[in-house]
Amino acid sequence: MKQIHPECVPMRTENTEWTADKDGLVTILMENKGLFNKAFQLILKKPRFSYIHLDERGSFFWKNADGTHTLEEIAESSADFFGEDKSCEAAARFLDILCSCGFTKIVNKI
Repeated sequence: MKQIHPECVPMRTENTEWTADKDGLVTILMENKGLFNKAFQLILKKPRFSYIHLDERGSFFWKNADGTHTLEEIAESSADFFGEDKSCEAAARFLDILCSCGFTKIVNKI
């Protein structure tokens, strides 16, 4: 995991499609691209899109990763909402995963 500072500002990428259900849970739509994915789609009838379903905490983080809140602010508001410790460590790990998948990017400052 790369070093992610609490002052960084996570932001959803513009090309990432997502929806929220009536309970507020987020589903991210990911297109399976690339040569191997195309081959699997044709030969093995694999789907063109994958649906990534986030839990309550992931959905909370996703909705707040709008480019206006720092990682620390998101972690604090999540801790208050879910009654947890105000550590940024879990939020930083989740942000690292979202960035590595291309769903979010880090904006240095607000």
